[in-house]
Amino acid sequence: ETNASMPFYTVRRVAEALNRIGRPIKGSKILILGVAFKRDINDSRNSPALEILTMLVEQGADVNYHDPYIPKVVLSEDRLLTGASIATLESVPLTAARLQAQDCVLVAVAHSGFDLPWIVRHSRLVVDAQNTAKLVREGREKIVKL
Repeated sequence: ETNASMPFYTVRRVAEALNRIGRPIKGSKILILGVAFKRDINDSRNSPALEILTMLVEQGADVNYHDPYIPKVVLSEDRLLTGASIATLESVPLTAARLQAQDCVLVAVAHSGFDLPWIVRHSRLVVDAQNTAKLVREGREKIVKL
């Protein structure tokens, strides 16, 4: 399903998608949906999504995440560049206002509880790493697949 090179590829796709709307990764607001190791479980160990989150933070993005199964994550300090202030992140509530405030929403783990049509409707740009938005009809122009 995912392999070691996926986080790099995913981050590159996020960068390309942001470029298309004239935004660099640095300073962009990015919301990651799902940081568990896989769908509908409450374990984030070895999660590619956490790798992605860490890489985006390292590149200067303003990153938050929402995951109903993972209330809090600790990013390995040794991975973060000196001066990066984030070590612990908490899952933020998923609201229409929060989605609208993001430059990019990344669907990293497609938990079955995620309402993709609603998420797409309220987002400016959705990078769909799991191809779960394939059934979304409205707003397809906002969706970037991996």
